[in-house]
Amino acid sequence: NRTLQAMYRHYKIETFYEQIRKWRLKSPLGGLSTDIIVGFPGETEEDFLATMKLLEDLRFDQVYSFAYSPRPGTKAFKLADDVPDDVKHERLLRFQKRAMEIAEENNQRHIGRVMEVLVEGRSKVMKNARSDKNVYGRTACGRVVNFPYDGPRDLTGQFVQVRVERATGLALTAVIPTDA
Repeated sequence: NRTLQAMYRHYKIETFYEQIRKWRLKSPLGGLSTDIIVGFPGETEEDFLATMKLLEDLRFDQVYSFAYSPRPGTKAFKLADDVPDDVKHERLLRFQKRAMEIAEENNQRHIGRVMEVLVEGRSKVMKNARSDKNVYGRTACGRVVNFPYDGPRDLTGQFVQVRVERATGLALTAVIPTDA
């Protein structure tokens, strides 16, 4: 709460927890993302550990995380940038490592599930000698899904049902079910 107040946020961490708890009850398979700044002026190791606890408790599917840097025109620009850069960097790496582990754990629950994907284009991570027509898309909650497609028509902009076979913290890998 001290850091939120220093950031001129007008809510408390308890409110944030409660809003997410309610949302998860209504959308248990939804994707949850957030932005996190580490090394904000005045951040102590205790403050950082509270941020790590937030990550553990709320188990975000995706986190955009950054080390604090002063930005002209913001209220925080006037604050002393008193957290050393090496401390910011170390905290950011610790935070991002755990955030990615949690994202992968969250994505594992989708293995075997059939999901609807909006195809966005050719996959940049699934190119192989057999086919250059592998594609990627996103689920309704924004998860990236890569899957092979050798069909005759362009699927870009189309909704496709896929079955998830593998998961990492960054993306799901799927196939079009033969019974689809």
